[in-house]
Amino acid sequence: MILTINGKTYPLHFGLGFFREMNKRHSAELNGVATGYGAMGMFNAGRLMNDPLAFADLIRAATEGLPQKPSDVELENYLAELIANGTYDQTMSEVMAEVKKSPLLMKAMGEELNQVTQPVMQAVEAQPAAEATASPMTMPSQF
Repeated sequence: MILTINGKTYPLHFGLGFFREMNKRHSAELNGVATGYGAMGMFNAGRLMNDPLAFADLIRAATEGLPQKPSDVELENYLAELIANGTYDQTMSEVMAEVKKSPLLMKAMGEELNQVTQPVMQAVEAQPAAEATASPMTMPSQF
């Protein structure tokens, strides 16, 4: 996939180099210690919260191996332009479609698990909640 930012084209690469760079930038912590892993799960959380910084980090990591990378100002202007034009969500969806072509990244983001559990959770949520008929006063004593 190629993005055009400030008139310059940037091919995005979503391989192990991208994965490694994301983990350098945002690894998960365990007991206050950076693990060096887990960044894709954190990215996914940011993406689901519509945080533009998550998209900026993805672009930075996907262009890391290039001789010329977009600057922070160029990225900020690019994302602001996408939002102003109403094309942010569409562009993010297109980029995510490319990301999801990588089984490694899909696994890291938990997409395989989500594809299995999401329909089950939707079915459970769609069922009417059972009415609670027992109260502390009507429950049989366990003594």
